[in-house]
Amino acid sequence: MLEDVTKRLRYFTYQFMEEPDFTDEQNYHLDRRHRHNRLLHTPGIAEGLEVKKTDAKKVKVSPGTAIDSNGQEIVQPEEYSLDLSNGTTYPPNSEVNITIKYNEKLS
Repeated sequence: MLEDVTKRLRYFTYQFMEEPDFTDEQNYHLDRRHRHNRLLHTPGIAEGLEVKKTDAKKVKVSPGTAIDSNGQEIVQPEEYSLDLSNGTTYPPNSEVNITIKYNEKLS
């Protein structure tokens, strides 16, 4: 069932708030941000995420930001080393596709 994400809090003095109030507010703002990204931007790299070969089977990905097709922001805050030597043999000078995927980690 689709959640009503248009529900938004109206604050007033001495308002008693519970956990669902804060969750609803977060869901409202997340939905608006994802909707904006999805409808006004194309999926892909927004900045950074440059891939540089460091070894025959190793690359480094620079910090950066991307937007996926759901409008979610994918943030890689630091340089990331990627080892491509997982048993796969690549012909010399071959092209390898590297993808990034959104994975939310709740705090």
